[in-house]
Amino acid sequence: MTTVIIAWARDTEPSVLRVRELTGGAADWGSISALVRSCSPATLRARFFLPQSPDPDDVLRRSRRYLLAGPPDGVALLASVGARPVGLLNLVAERDGLAEVAVLVADTWRHHGVGTYLADTVRALGRWQGWTVRASVQAANRSALALLRHHRAGATRFRGISLGEYEFATVIAPPADRADRRAG
Repeated sequence: MTTVIIAWARDTEPSVLRVRELTGGAADWGSISALVRSCSPATLRARFFLPQSPDPDDVLRRSRRYLLAGPPDGVALLASVGARPVGLLNLVAERDGLAEVAVLVADTWRHHGVGTYLADTVRALGRWQGWTVRASVQAANRSALALLRHHRAGATRFRGISLGEYEFATVIAPPADRADRRAG
């Protein structure tokens, strides 16, 4: 399990954001379920590329395999504040050296760096170094586009656009040394 503790100020309340790698147990599924149910239909539509307002239970049923992706085929990282899940990153290997990534952040925690810290944790894990990680983002998803500009996991390049979706790729950099962390 990986835990990253970050001093955090959201509004005026100090908070601690913890990021941990999920193992796939019942408690992990409960945390993911709570996060999905805390998201608005618009957020779920953007994350899961759905055409209409999704039912959270339907999203959970259809996506369980990907939401709990773990070794050796991927990783699921959960960000929490106290006992409340606020973000999830899923990285799923397609083949050796190539993976897809998706991020879900609770509405009340969007634009506070949760997605960025999740992406940076992938780099800190070290085992994805040198992998190309692809992301598909709907053109209107400003939060995901901002994440792709601000994370420090590696250099991101635009791969193209198709049917209103932007395609990006990032090659995961080696874990940051202490000087990189202070400079970032």
